[in-house]
Amino acid sequence: MAALALAPVAAGAVTVGGHELLPLSLWEELRSTSAAPLTVSPSATLSDLLDGTVAALFMPRYLNAAELRQAKARGVTLHPFTFAYDALAVTVSDRDPRRQITRAEARRLAADGAVEFTRLSLFRADPRGRKIIPVDGLLPTLPAIEGRSYPFIQGLYLYTNGLPTGETLAVIHYLTGAGARKSILRHGMIPGH
Repeated sequence: MAALALAPVAAGAVTVGGHELLPLSLWEELRSTSAAPLTVSPSATLSDLLDGTVAALFMPRYLNAAELRQAKARGVTLHPFTFAYDALAVTVSDRDPRRQITRAEARRLAADGAVEFTRLSLFRADPRGRKIIPVDGLLPTLPAIEGRSYPFIQGLYLYTNGLPTGETLAVIHYLTGAGARKSILRHGMIPGH
C-alpha cells in the first residue's frame, strides 16, 4: 500500500502526498478543518522522508527493522505518531457462499487469494462486488475495533524525520487530537490517541 507524505509548500501550508491511505472524503474533511492548510500531491517514499524532501510520511504499518537501520545509517531519528486504527475486513466475492471464517482460515485463504484483507474505511467507500464475512463470529464493528476483540486491526501512522515543528506539528496535533476525532470515527476507524 502506498504511503502519504507531508511536505511544506509555503509558509503556513503542508502538502499531503497521495490519498490511498485514507478515504478521500476523510482527507476532504481534514483539509477543511485542519489547523494548517493541507494540499494533495503524489505519494512519497521513505527515502523522501529520510533525505528531507518531505516533512512527514503516513504509513499503514510500523517500519520494519531494515527500514529503521536505513534511517539510523543516515543519522535520522524517525518519530511515529498513531493517529487512527482501522479494521482489516475479510472480504469475499458477493457470489461466495461462505458465511463466516476462522482467523486461521482467513490467513491461509488470503495467502491463496481466496479471500482478501480490505481496510474497512476503504471498503465502505467502494465495495466493488465484495462482501464482508465474520471472523470467528465477529464483524469489524466500531465496538469490536475499540474493544480489540476483532482479530485484524491495523494502525495508521505518521512518521516524522526528527521531532516535528511548525505546520507539520500543527497537523499532528490536529490528527491526534479532538479536531479529527469525529471525522475518524465517522469513517469507521478509531482515533489513535
